[in-house]
Amino acid sequence: MPSNNPHARLLLWGRIVCAALGCWGPAIRSTPASDEQPLEWVQGSCPAWFTAEQRRLLEIAQQLEMPSAEAAVQSWTIPIRPDATVLYLPVPLENEASGSPPYNSFARAWNGARKKLADSVYAAALDAAQAGREETAYRLLWRTLRENPDHERARTALGAAPAGLRVEPRVLQGRAPEPHLGWPPRTYLRAVSPHFELLS
Repeated sequence: MPSNNPHARLLLWGRIVCAALGCWGPAIRSTPASDEQPLEWVQGSCPAWFTAEQRRLLEIAQQLEMPSAEAAVQSWTIPIRPDATVLYLPVPLENEASGSPPYNSFARAWNGARKKLADSVYAAALDAAQAGREETAYRLLWRTLRENPDHERARTALGAAPAGLRVEPRVLQGRAPEPHLGWPPRTYLRAVSPHFELLS
């Protein structure tokens, strides 16, 4: 009999996804996994090569006086907090043909770094799934889509097929008191999609 507990359903769903990853993993791995622990990947850490590229692109954005590019790069790394659980949502890639030639060049480099990081995070998700760490693998799949929302293998593993289907979560201000957490109205946000609701 199906459980009415949303946490049990999510765990079951995550196990189904990770079982599928375990079957498909050896055939679709394209990038070796990082030496970092999967838990650090889930919490938002980045490999040294990405941090170096992030610094380089930040300097370029500052030199070319591109404040939106500077803000995007500067705010990308999420601080690791032991008292918080990080959940990821897809973030669109930069438009590589919408600005000046220097901006378009920057956008191509930034998107390239994000895509390469997504491949590394996906490889860590496969490793976690094969080691039986389903929750970690599930969260890493979502982080993969945060780094590259067009990552076909992660989208397929999460059930986002057909690949052309896009449903962006809506972010709304909580207008009513949150009964389970005791948060007053207008002091929290809700991210809502057909598949989940997150409160922050």
